[in-house]
Amino acid sequence: MKKIRLTAIFLFSVGIFLLTSCGVKSYSAEEFFIPNVSGFNGSGKFSMSMNDDLYDRIIEECMPKDATDMEQLQYEVLLYDVGYDAEPKDNLSNGDKVNIKVKCDEKALEDINIKFTDTEFTYTVSGLEDAVVLDLTKDISVTFEGMSPDGTAVIEYTGDNEFVKNHISYSYDGQVKNGETITVSASYPENALENQGFIIDENTISKEFTVSGLDEYLANEADLSEIGSYMDSYINEKIENSGNYKSGTKICKSDFLKGYGELVVDYKDYSVNKYSVTPVTEVLLYSEDGDIYSEGLFHSIKSHNKYIRFYKVNVEAEKKTDYGDDSNNVGDIVQGDDIYYAVYLNDIVITGNGELLYNTEDVVYTDFKRALIGAQFADVFNSFTEGSIYEIIFENNL
Repeated sequence: MKKIRLTAIFLFSVGIFLLTSCGVKSYSAEEFFIPNVSGFNGSGKFSMSMNDDLYDRIIEECMPKDATDMEQLQYEVLLYDVGYDAEPKDNLSNGDKVNIKVKCDEKALEDINIKFTDTEFTYTVSGLEDAVVLDLTKDISVTFEGMSPDGTAVIEYTGDNEFVKNHISYSYDGQVKNGETITVSASYPENALENQGFIIDENTISKEFTVSGLDEYLANEADLSEIGSYMDSYINEKIENSGNYKSGTKICKSDFLKGYGELVVDYKDYSVNKYSVTPVTEVLLYSEDGDIYSEGLFHSIKSHNKYIRFYKVNVEAEKKTDYGDDSNNVGDIVQGDDIYYAVYLNDIVITGNGELLYNTEDVVYTDFKRALIGAQFADVFNSFTEGSIYEIIFENNL
């Protein structure tokens, strides 16, 4: 028998045909639909489709044999307009009851000799297979790379579930810094779960991990004796190689005696006998954001920490010339005032194993030529730009 399938609802008004071929016939609304449950136990979905066999039988029994196309259309419209409400429809498990209520235009159906009974009934869910519950953060490996506090987290799924491998992605929030906590979260497209036999344990979508094992910039007191010994050797070698204070070197009085007055001495009237280099103070500065910035003699380098070691140099010189009013003082030995130097290193690193790393190529020194004035070697600290924000971790006299 020919059927006219419709995708729109036709409205019939006063022109509707009233067909009375064989009297009103009753049909079970429960039989007019075929129930279906898809998915898996715990996540099933309920739906119903029209029973085509019963549809054909109703048309055959109730529609006149000589019905016109317009009359057949009337039957098609009213039968396809039969719908239903079902509750619940989602997240179903075996044994759940689905309450169904069939909706139809009873008056219009009776006008074409059709009546539905059993319009309210219950369906018991069965036949759903158990789904596999996925723990999304069970089989993941989280490792940390880079330098604290600016490290990165590397997240890898180590399990063998192909669905997780192909559909689940991972991300993290939080600062990757030793001792801090990051949150690793799993995400997936909802439609990827349909008919896959999996359900997600919502308690496993995120998990916290504590960052550890990263190298980091030194930010507290530590044994810097090895670095200090290197810096001691460095400054001694620099001063020795400069030749400024080598025994026998001609030197101006103003180069090693402060308070010499305004007299400009343009010749060298003393000869160096000996000199000494002594470390006097060490200071460690730290900035979490790496914004200790200095310029000039300290170059233009941003750093997370700076280890500064201060040295004093004392020169003993002997008068060698008979020039001027001091001619009668030839041979006099003068002990000079202390001359100060500062040596520093940038970004000393403490590894995840507790070892100190430093780049000897970054060592810098400067010569102040005079005793430093002001508390805690202010001349050095004033060399940092105003944009620097740092704390003094420690300051020791040597």
